Amino acid sequence: MAIIGPAMENRVRFACVLNELKHANGRTGMGAVMGSKNLKAIAVRGTNKLEPQNLEKFHEISKSMAELIVQHGPNKVLRKLGTANVVMALNTQGILPTKNFHEGVFTGAEKISGERMAETILKTEEGCYACAVRCKRAVEIPSGPYATSCEYGGPEYETLGALGSLLGIDNLEAIAKGNELCNRYGLDTISTGVAIGFAMECYENAILTRADTDGVEFKFGNTEAMLKTIESIALRKKGLGELLADGVRAAAEKIGKGAEKFALQVKGQELPMHDPRGKTGQGLSFAVSPTGADHVEAPHDTPFAAAGPILQRAAPLGLLEPVSALDLGPSKVRNYTYLQLIWSLFNSLGVCNFVAGPIWALPLNRLVELVNAVTGWETSLWELLKVGERTITMARVFNVREGFGRKDDTLPDRLFDPLENGPLQGKAIDRKEFAEALTMYYEAMGWDPKEGVPTRGKLAELNLFWLEEFLKDKREAK
Repeated sequence: MAIIGPAMENRVRFACVLNELKHANGRTGMGAVMGSKNLKAIAVRGTNKLEPQNLEKFHEISKSMAELIVQHGPNKVLRKLGTANVVMALNTQGILPTKNFHEGVFTGAEKISGERMAETILKTEEGCYACAVRCKRAVEIPSGPYATSCEYGGPEYETLGALGSLLGIDNLEAIAKGNELCNRYGLDTISTGVAIGFAMECYENAILTRADTDGVEFKFGNTEAMLKTIESIALRKKGLGELLADGVRAAAEKIGKGAEKFALQVKGQELPMHDPRGKTGQGLSFAVSPTGADHVEAPHDTPFAAAGPILQRAAPLGLLEPVSALDLGPSKVRNYTYLQLIWSLFNSLGVCNFVAGPIWALPLNRLVELVNAVTGWETSLWELLKVGERTITMARVFNVREGFGRKDDTLPDRLFDPLENGPLQGKAIDRKEFAEALTMYYEAMGWDPKEGVPTRGKLAELNLFWLEEFLKDKREAK
């Protein structure tokens, strides 16, 4: 069942669609779309059995895959600690988003880490249907002010960052309660946290006052402010809740007074908990993603920054040399472009980003075998990459038709300012380097380097020339 709740019914712009109370289709506000149509739920029951073309080969790969996951290092860490395993790693690197992306090191990181969760409130390890990875957490707090039911799962890394370090909150139980509330109401935890962080920074800069926050002292570190505001947003309560329910871009426009510099968003979507000042490929990802700031547009930079098993698994893509996480030159653009094709392909295949290569257990060449076993198609990795490229290009054409262009493929000003603490103190995205990388990405994708409009030749090469009718006006305007 795909269900919605109060936040969706109230058309909060970052309301999500939920399954089993804890699996959230969290970004882009699809729950608000369902709510706007008065659609409460979609229930599906399948009775027919899916039959792969080559059942024997399919079972052989499935068995091999289950064994690989148990043995594969990165997958073993995911099972043990979930995505929360990266809290301490990012903090050590100096890129754990803290106090609305001012800082990259959070003094309370250990208190909200995956290790601390496993030692204290973790009830069980869970996963999606029939998944051997089991990266999801279900937490339980039996009593007290933050009593939490495991029926609503538990906080992933993004939630620990968005409701924790980003807001200066180091109370793991309060964050778990915030996660439960978001799932009860149907809110994307990332956008919810960024909206609250935006309000906290506005408050600390006297742009918002106690009169605007229902008398709550809206400073970083205030757990009461975080929990109360989740409910206020979901129910669109008059005042702060109503203001933040449309997202930080709209809120900043309404407030004025320079509030826009505190609004961490791209194309209207709030930033995930990854700082491009320490992994520049994420900056490119946030900027060019068709849906706005998105941390699952392509694999992150860090695993490809040093020689080792992961880089070896990227060999079928021709990615053979390490590229520094801080690099924003041609090598990074090349890496990002190829890796984006892979994760775009996963979306078309329905393959989880935590299952297949280059980072995870299933090697890319075995992925090709799997597609062949299921469909019977005599395909290749090259052809499958073209599936990923078509998807990206079609989304680009849609956005261009709707008026998006280079002006929208950018980053918040905050990321062009230096980090204020930690190992990367003083590090910022260089505007000129970023602009050059963006142009190079357009060129690598076969798009016009000025505005990122797919060229006629690229549409023809991808067998998408029928899309040209949607771009005629754009080409004539130039």
